[in-house]
Parts: sequence; C-alpha cells; structure tokens
Amino acid sequence: MTSLFEKLDQVAAAGEKALIFVDYREMQTNLQSLIQRRYRLSAPPLVINGDVVGDKRKARVDEFQARRGFDVMILSPKAGGVGLTLTAANHVFHLSRWWNPAVEDQCSDRVYRIGQTKPVYIYYLIATHPLLPGRSYDERLHELLNRKRDLSRTLLAPPALTSKDLEDLLNQSVDETEGAESETLGTNADDIYTLDEVQFERWVLDQFKMRGYIADETPRSWDGGADGVALRRKPGGEDWIIQCKHHQGKKACGVEAVEEVLRAVNKYAHRVGRKLKPLVITSAPRFSSEAEKFAKQNGVHLVSAKDLGSWLDGRARRMDETHEGNGRTSADC
Repeated sequence: MTSLFEKLDQVAAAGEKALIFVDYREMQTNLQSLIQRRYRLSAPPLVINGDVVGDKRKARVDEFQARRGFDVMILSPKAGGVGLTLTAANHVFHLSRWWNPAVEDQCSDRVYRIGQTKPVYIYYLIATHPLLPGRSYDERLHELLNRKRDLSRTLLAPPALTSKDLEDLLNQSVDETEGAESETLGTNADDIYTLDEVQFERWVLDQFKMRGYIADETPRSWDGGADGVALRRKPGGEDWIIQCKHHQGKKACGVEAVEEVLRAVNKYAHRVGRKLKPLVITSAPRFSSEAEKFAKQNGVHLVSAKDLGSWLDGRARRMDETHEGNGRTSADC
C-alpha cells in the first residue's frame, strides 16, 4: 500500500489518471475512502465490479473519461478486464494478481485502445522478503505468470495456472525449507569438529528448521556481525539473530563473538520488522568468563554445540505451548 500511494502521488502531481485492479471487495471500499481523503477529491473513485452491470458500467466509464485532472478508477479483474475503453488513464496498477496472465493483460489493455495519446505505465506490486531475495510468494508467482505468458505467446500453450503449478509455487515459497535436507542436516554435535566454518553455520540453521523455524543465512553482502536469522512460524517463542563461531580444539569462545552479534541486532530487526534476540552459538566446548559476563550484561544468549539440541527443543516446546494456549473455541468466538 505504501508503494501504491507513492506512485499515485506521482500520478496526481502529473494530473494524470490511473486504474487499480484488485479483486477483494473490502479492499475496493477501503481504497475509495483512502484515495478520496488523501487527494481531497470531491467524490470517491468510481468502482466497476460484478455488481455494476449494463448501463451503470457505461455511465461510469463515460464519467471517468470525461473528468478532468487526476482521477482513479478501481476495478475487479474479471468484471473490468474486458469490453471497456479507458484511455483517459495511462497508469495501470495490479494490486492483486490474477492466476491467468491473459486476464491481467486484458486488464492492462483497457488503456491501450484507440485514442490513447500518452505513454502507458503498468505496475505490478510485489512483496519481497528482506532475508530471502527472489524467494517470496509474490516473486515466485510473478516469475510463474511471466513463464506462462511467454509460453502462450510462443507456443499457443494455455496460460492459466494448473493445480500442479499452484502446488509447486506453494512448496517453493512457503515451505521450501521443510523436508529439504542439506549435506549437514544429519550431523550430530559429536561430529561438529569435523565441519568447516560454512558447514557449521548451515548445520546450526538446519537445527532451527527442524524445530519449525524459518531460518536462513544472511546475505554475505551485508553480514554485519551475524550469520543467520531464525523466525518463528507461529505465535509464541522468540525470533533470533545468530552469530556462529566455529572453533576446533579446546579453546574457549571469546567476547568478540558477543560484540559482533550486538552490532547486528538493530540493523537486522529493522529489515525483518521484528524484535530479534541476539544469540551466539559455538562449536567450542565453552565460552570465556569475559564473554559470559559481557553477554549477561547485554542480554545475549550463549549456547555451545553440545547444548544446542536441548536448548532448541525447549524453545520449540514453548512455541507449541503458547500456540495452544492462544487457541479459541467456537464459544469464545
């Protein structure tokens, strides 16, 4: 919504018009109110959906075409995607995506008609994940729709998504980490010393994944003192910013690991939009007394590899108990 209104501000400043395609009726109503207030319009934006038929549709199209200056029309993709000429607008926003790219293209074509004299701009608003670039549901869906679009143009293949497409999309974006075993997933704590630094980081994150967290490495380009983030999938429990320190031999893990994760906390919390608890996990047999004292003063959790399994199991149980405790019966509702 923020991105939508940033672009609409530009459209309004240019005195041009826009179409917004969104399928949800409640959102259509909300947008009418928000747009009218923000741009101080004399009337709410016109809407065309399945409830607007026959002469009403034509009257609203004619009114939109005739109005001067900045204006917005809100449309349902199926109801407003065909049979309308709306060349008064030259900006098209797809706020919600339609499963058939041909339908989306028909929606955009409402402004690509005889009589259009301005450059046309088409916007697809896509949510991205701050830690998983290219792997959000919206990004996966956008890629899939583009593949279908290209196939329909080159091979005359049906553009609509099949149930298999949707199943693959969900598996790739929402639960792709579940059931996918990495090369270190089966390693136990006794074998940690045989791993290199990168393998140890992956092993740690695998332990979180096995217990129901969304866990992934931080991008190398902005490591900033942390190696990974683990976010809970359901209410309860904690979200963690993790620094992994791989040591071989009997040397204790020092205070520098604690200092590094503290530098990363605020940076990553801002990106993720959640409060993150700092955590240092080491393959060393223990932490130095200096590290323990500094961690206690600054609220940093310290876990050695031999204790990681039991420590994580305790957190997973807390998540399950909190989730069950938050449940409501039909009578409560």
